[in-house]
Amino acid sequence: VEIDKADDQVGLPRMNECGEMVYSIGVIDLPGTAVFRYDNGLIEQLSDDPSTPHVFPDINSNGTVVWTRGWSGFGGGEIAMFERGVMTILAEGSRATINDMVHIAFYKFEPVTCASESGVFFYDGETVDPIMDDGLSNQWAEINNLDDVVWTRKYSCANPWVADIMFWSDGRIIQLTDSAVQQNVPTVNDLGHVAWQTADSHHANYGIWKWEGDDPQLVIVAGQNPRLNNNGDMQFLRWDEGLSTWDTFVYIDGVEYQLTSETAWNIDGDINDWGEVVWHWALPPIFNGGIRHMRRIRTGEADFDGHIDLRDAAAFQNCMTGPGDFDGTVGGFDRLCDCRFLDIDHDRDVDRDDYALFAAAMTGPQ
Repeated sequence: VEIDKADDQVGLPRMNECGEMVYSIGVIDLPGTAVFRYDNGLIEQLSDDPSTPHVFPDINSNGTVVWTRGWSGFGGGEIAMFERGVMTILAEGSRATINDMVHIAFYKFEPVTCASESGVFFYDGETVDPIMDDGLSNQWAEINNLDDVVWTRKYSCANPWVADIMFWSDGRIIQLTDSAVQQNVPTVNDLGHVAWQTADSHHANYGIWKWEGDDPQLVIVAGQNPRLNNNGDMQFLRWDEGLSTWDTFVYIDGVEYQLTSETAWNIDGDINDWGEVVWHWALPPIFNGGIRHMRRIRTGEADFDGHIDLRDAAAFQNCMTGPGDFDGTVGGFDRLCDCRFLDIDHDRDVDRDDYALFAAAMTGPQ
């Protein structure tokens, strides 16, 4: 599904377990960038300052959004949180990620020397505390629902630079790698598994490594920018030498599936526990583009076990909202979350019209 096609530069999208996603759109050659939220077919602009960059949004499964306000292009800015229609500035920092407890991990950039100093910080809903602030470039922090945090610790003064992947859990820091190569963009799920990309000093031989509590293992050759869900599935990218473009892939149960193959760059995105995928595409050299969403088809299944039976009927009964008086905005009706799969006619409610479609689709157990 094409979510938002623009003549402007579209930024990194993130998605939660309710199928809601957030992303940024910036007008080419103008300073402002706005954050948008997509929910079940509708788009809402969350930031309203056209002169300020609003970038790197993230969203939890309760619908709370964080992003970087005032990012300079290399670092800096403030962590903005949007909750129940109200935006709050939490702290100075960049690239925040948020979990379902509204706990946030981010980094704060302080360029002083070649080390490009930045520290990783943790917000517990009340206070902000440092996790690591050791004079190196600690960046690209990500948090899971267990309050585990991963990030890149980069040795920027080395030529070529190298980096480690760091993991913080229960107040203890573990170094997962050996500083030998360029390692970056870590991702962590609620199983405590961590994945990241690795390259040599010439930016060649990209691969994705995964850590599950023991020695890291190479799981995807020539992959980049991994994103894990809580089932261990992964969305990632791979460079196509023939077309000179990036393609989006998913890795499910040990099998790679290629989702795109075209001259446009299909790049950074996200995957949720339902296997739905979002990413953005861009046309170099200006990199205008849009957002694409591979979503589950609504067949009447609630649990996607291959048939429509009494379990799905019980879920349907629990999801019934009645006909909605929808006013056309994202906040104009209750969030359906997992019940969205039973909104079979896509009108943002679960009512008798959906039940008629559901009853006709019933197969019984297999």
